[in-house]
Amino acid sequence: TGLDAMSSSSRSPRRNQVSNRRFFLERAAQTAALVVFFAGGYFFVAASVPHARAHSLHSPIDAWIPFLPNSVFVYFSVYPLAFSPLFVLRSRKLFRRVAAAYALVIAVSLTCFALYPVTSVELRPEPSSVEAGAFTAWSLALLYAYDPPVNLFPSLHLAIVVVAALAARRARPAYGALGMIWASAVAVSVCTVKQHFVLDAVAGIALAGIAYACLIRPLPQPSPEHAYYAWPIAALYVAGVGLCYGLLYAVYARGLGGSLG
Repeated sequence: TGLDAMSSSSRSPRRNQVSNRRFFLERAAQTAALVVFFAGGYFFVAASVPHARAHSLHSPIDAWIPFLPNSVFVYFSVYPLAFSPLFVLRSRKLFRRVAAAYALVIAVSLTCFALYPVTSVELRPEPSSVEAGAFTAWSLALLYAYDPPVNLFPSLHLAIVVVAALAARRARPAYGALGMIWASAVAVSVCTVKQHFVLDAVAGIALAGIAYACLIRPLPQPSPEHAYYAWPIAALYVAGVGLCYGLLYAVYARGLGGSLG
């Protein structure tokens, strides 16, 4: 009846609000759990595995790749890029599969780190010897101080970025194209800052592909109106990335990072 229709239509916005609130809380909880799993597991394994028994995966290609100090700023982008699904993926099912893919690559990587430790000590230059701008040298010293020269095979940072890019492509090809371009730049940077061997990067990409094939690709393609957020939300994300870099420079300018470099 007309009254029933009016009653149903009046409840629908409230139901949508409740549903959206629940999904927001679910996304926040999943993200927080993944951050704890990643950071806790990453630094626990780094501290637990004896560096003396770590292996080297050095190859002639690693010797050929130049050391590019300024690529550290591309490398740092792996951290905000890991959060890009929050601002790109609107589909509940797709976001949940991406969270599961993140958990899978983290679990597999931590297991590999513990069973087959690899170290990049031989690759890293001394930060004090780097001929670059002061901010670049400081940023490299920051990376080397807080990102240990272990936990390398496969490259977990790169694997997460590639999963995020593939998921963005699943939601909207234009977002995916941008994500894959940046993921490619990150793949180069992990080698040009001398944090990873080439084999680390290749293994990270392969792991991301396996996670995508197992967990994301089988999901039916979501309808465009429910798959992704529009450009304003994506622009908000880009602004947030810019803010992260601004804060990094502010820490450097105020000398809050200590005597690095």
